[in-house]
Amino acid sequence: MESSTIDYKNKHQFLQMEESCALFDYKERGIPIWEIFRHYIYMRIYFPHQSTDTDLKKTKKSLYFYFNGLKILLYSVFSWVFYKKTNLLFECVRNVDTEGHLFDIVSENIIQELMPDILIVECVRVAQKKRYKYKAEYNFVNVVCSFLRTKHCLSQEIFLNIENAIDTTFGKNKITYEELNHLYIQFQKQYKYYKSYFKYKKPKRVFFIQNGIQKGMICAAKHLNIPIFELQHGTPPGYVYPSNIKENDDRIIVPDAILTFSSYWGKNVNLPTLTIPIGNDFFAERTTCPEDHSILFISSSIHGDCLSEFVVEFARLHPEITINFKLHPSEFRKDDFYKKMFSLYDNIHIFKNELPVKTLSARSSLVVLIASTVFFEALHTNAKVGVYKKLDYESLSDYFTLPNVYLLDSVEDLHHAYCVEKKENTISFFDKFDKTQFYNLLTS
Repeated sequence: MESSTIDYKNKHQFLQMEESCALFDYKERGIPIWEIFRHYIYMRIYFPHQSTDTDLKKTKKSLYFYFNGLKILLYSVFSWVFYKKTNLLFECVRNVDTEGHLFDIVSENIIQELMPDILIVECVRVAQKKRYKYKAEYNFVNVVCSFLRTKHCLSQEIFLNIENAIDTTFGKNKITYEELNHLYIQFQKQYKYYKSYFKYKKPKRVFFIQNGIQKGMICAAKHLNIPIFELQHGTPPGYVYPSNIKENDDRIIVPDAILTFSSYWGKNVNLPTLTIPIGNDFFAERTTCPEDHSILFISSSIHGDCLSEFVVEFARLHPEITINFKLHPSEFRKDDFYKKMFSLYDNIHIFKNELPVKTLSARSSLVVLIASTVFFEALHTNAKVGVYKKLDYESLSDYFTLPNVYLLDSVEDLHHAYCVEKKENTISFFDKFDKTQFYNLLTS
């Protein structure tokens, strides 16, 4: 089924609610309250039944795992106290290099350029079975915030107005006062932590990669007049705003600039902050390899359950077609769960970090996903992409008419997309890293 013939649902319902209900106008002590909640509420509305890990068995940890964790914590305490650098980077490690070391593809170029005057802070993990490529200080924000106290709570009136806007637009979603008040309190604690942390570390600039949800960090940096920049990770909803929100609007909390993969980004949405295309060497490289006529499924913690059922249904009907199921790093501990689920089908193969996604997509006849940055990585390698019409698939709706994009309702649609001829696609979603642009940013 050709994507251009599909009448996909309106992706702007959430944005329309924000604008018509004037949610950005609500403030507490000068803080734009809605900015603290909007990403959380978006996820609650569109993903009300996210899979949990409560039914998974705990993985037995090796002695090295604990030793490595202790080593990282000791280094982090030392670094926290003694290391100060001009540049602070809050990275999000989720990749493995050719030597088996953990690193972050998104920030790799700027780390190379800023070494040695850069302090790396890891936002996600402490202990790992693998070593980190670079020494990174653990982010103690959650540890410290557990001891901080704040006396300010969310106004009941503001909560009722937000609740009414959500219920009127989407129906009852059971978002409670306790949930939003907890987020408001956490914001205040994180703001206090980062303000003190930045004052002590005295960085000249801050870089981070967290999809626009670190509002406390952004507020603290701006309060201290420290330039703060976000490195593009994907196409997160956190930076898409209603048309009435413009740059320098005091009702939003955004970094000074978003450093994008190419000039292509930000053109199709209202992104009310400066975008600077600095590129990325890894993503810009166009991988070519012989096609093996397989289908690649791109999973995630949100989409895994839905996609895995689709995989099983297709594998049952087409045992002659090889299917590769690529796990998101957040799903690696669910490896046994998926192995059990796919155990009856010899044509389904599970991948973690054995091969890069771009290699898997370049050799596949079709890449299937719901919503992921891999959508653009696959098209960049001139692969065909099938978008399964479930959950938040419509977040990609601005790109459904691009060459080689197919919307999938059924296994019949999937098989059709697999069989059709590939078209030429010359759009560049990723450019090579632009050193000149980057150094212009540092000196401006």
